[in-house]
This record gives sequence, structure tokens and C-alpha cells, in this order.
Amino acid sequence: MGGRRATLAAMSRSIRLLVPALLLGGLGSCVSPLVSYGGPVTAEGIEVTVDGVIRRFGRVLAVEGTARNVGQSDQGHLRLVFELLDDDGAKIGDATAQSEGLRAGQLWRFDAAATVKFHARVDRVRLDRVELGPALKLD
Repeated sequence: MGGRRATLAAMSRSIRLLVPALLLGGLGSCVSPLVSYGGPVTAEGIEVTVDGVIRRFGRVLAVEGTARNVGQSDQGHLRLVFELLDDDGAKIGDATAQSEGLRAGQLWRFDAAATVKFHARVDRVRLDRVELGPALKLD
């Protein structure tokens, strides 16, 4: 009986030490390899590749990837909008990224902030649209 108590006490101490480490550090965040992204998609002269989703404690925080201007002209304001889907293909969230300008041939690495139903499981990411506009001028 005493050996069992000692084992339980040791396990309890280990858990008390592990949980704060997970909460404070890098073990809680990861780029998920379990989500389907498909290949590069080109829309409006912008080639978009999704590399992964950033998760923290199981919740999707962002979609990360690259966008390249494959057109012949420079672009002003650029907005990427993604749909986050569950296993059945139902939309459970969005992710958006914005850039102020993308020259012809330029590659941009983005992190698109996600808005997802709490604890929903994201199984697929799909590019919904690319929005182009003039560069914003701040005076």
C-alpha cells in the first residue's frame, strides 16, 4: 500500500511540473501536419501555397504559407481569405492575411489569423478568395 502511495505521489509531482511547462512554453504550439491543404492555388495572378496551421492547445490560431505574385504587374493592397473546414466539408471558421503591396515575382510569407468555433477540429484549409486593391496611402 505504501509503495502505491509513493508512486501516486511521484506521478502527481510530475504532472504538476509538466503542466506549467506546457502552458508556458513551446510544447503547446505546433504547426499541424494533420490538416489537408491541397497544392498551390492561383487566383488573380497570385499563387498561394498553404504550409500549415499553427495550433495552441488544440485550437487553430493561424494559417501559414506563401503567396507569390506570378503576374506581370505589381499589386497594391492584397487580402487572402481562407475557409477552415471540418471533416464533412462544413465551414467552421475563417482566416485572413493582408499585405500592402506585392511586386511582380515577389514572394510573401503570411500568417493568416484564424477565427474558429471554440475547440472545432479543422481538417481542411481552402483558399476562398484573393482580393486586390490599390495600395493604401497614409498621410
